[in-house]
Amino acid sequence: MAVQIDLFFQKLLTKAITSKASDLILTVGNLPTLKIDQRLVILDDFEVVTPSLLGSFLDSILNEKEKMILTNDKYLSVVKDFNEEMRFRIDIFYQRGFPSVEVSYVSFSIPALADYHLPKSVVNLSELRRGLVIIGGSYGSGKTTLAVSFLEHINQNENRHIITIEKPVEYLLSSNKSVIEQREVGNDTGSFLEAIRDLYDIDADIVFISRLETVAEVKALIELIEGGRLVFLVMDGESVQKILEKIIDLFPTEEKDRILHSLADLLEGVIILKMLPKVGGGTVLAWEIMIANQAVASIIREGRFYQLLSVIPTSRQEGMVSLDQSLADLVISGKVDFDDAAKESLDRDNFASLVKR
Repeated sequence: MAVQIDLFFQKLLTKAITSKASDLILTVGNLPTLKIDQRLVILDDFEVVTPSLLGSFLDSILNEKEKMILTNDKYLSVVKDFNEEMRFRIDIFYQRGFPSVEVSYVSFSIPALADYHLPKSVVNLSELRRGLVIIGGSYGSGKTTLAVSFLEHINQNENRHIITIEKPVEYLLSSNKSVIEQREVGNDTGSFLEAIRDLYDIDADIVFISRLETVAEVKALIELIEGGRLVFLVMDGESVQKILEKIIDLFPTEEKDRILHSLADLLEGVIILKMLPKVGGGTVLAWEIMIANQAVASIIREGRFYQLLSVIPTSRQEGMVSLDQSLADLVISGKVDFDDAAKESLDRDNFASLVKR
C-alpha cells in the first residue's frame, strides 16, 4: 500500500530521483545528503534534519508492527511505495540516541540480464537444475538487482517454479513463463531458517535467498540444494575469497572439513560486483567472476581459497574474470579514473601492471 508523506519529504525524494542518487541520507543535526556516483552531495538548499522532522517522517511511513520492531531492535529495513509513483528501500538505525535513515530508490523495472554484458558462462548459470550461485558485493553494489535480473531472465524464458526468501522484498516480480512466489521474512515467514526448511516439502525449482548468516541456515541451504534445487544467494563480501571464508568461518573446526566438501560439490559460481564512478558522470560495474571447475573444486575442498587468486586470472577462456583485470579494462577503456579503480583493487601493484600492458 502506498503511503502519503508531507511536502518536505516529497521534495527530498523527488530530488533524489531526479539527481539519479543511489541513496538519501538523513541524520539528525545534518543537512540531507545524497550519494551520487559513489560520492556524497550535501543539499544545502534544504533545512537541517531535526528529531521532530525525522520522527514525523517515520511516524507517517511505518505501521504499528514496524514501529515496535524499531523500538525493540533499534534497526529496521523496509520497502515502501510513495504516492504510487516511487518505491524505496528504507534502512533505519540509531546513533547518539536518534534514528538515522538511509533511503535507496528501487526501480519498478528490472534490468535485463543481457544489459550486463556478462560472459556466456555466467548467463548459463541460469540454466542449471541444481547448485549454488553466490552474488556478492558491498552495500549498494547492485547485487540484489543482478540476482533479480537472473530470476526475471528465467521467468521470461523457462517454465520453472521460483520462490524467493527476502527481507525486505525490494523488487516485485510477476509470473510469466515461470511461477514466482515471494516470501518476506517477518511477514510471510518467521525467519530465514524457517523459510528454507519449509522448502524441503515444496516443489520449487529455483530459490533466491537475500541473506545467510548462521550455521543452521548454511546447513539447511546445503540440504535444500542436495535435494535438487538451484539457489541464488546474495551475500556481503568484497571478493570471492572473502565470501567463501565468511561461510566457512561460521563453523567450528571439527565441522569445517565437511562443509568444505559440500561447497566444493555444490558451488557453481560466484559473482562479485563493484560499483565505481564513471568518467563523465554515472556509475559502472566491475566484476570478479569465478565459475566452478575441477581446479576450483579441488581448492575449495582443501580450503586453499587464496589460490583462487591465481586460478581466476588464468581461466578467462572459461568465463572467469579477476577483479583487478576487470578494473584495469575499465581504466584502459577510459570509463573509470585510475585512482578510483585502484582503491577497489585486490592487489594494487598487480592492477597497475595490468593497466600498463
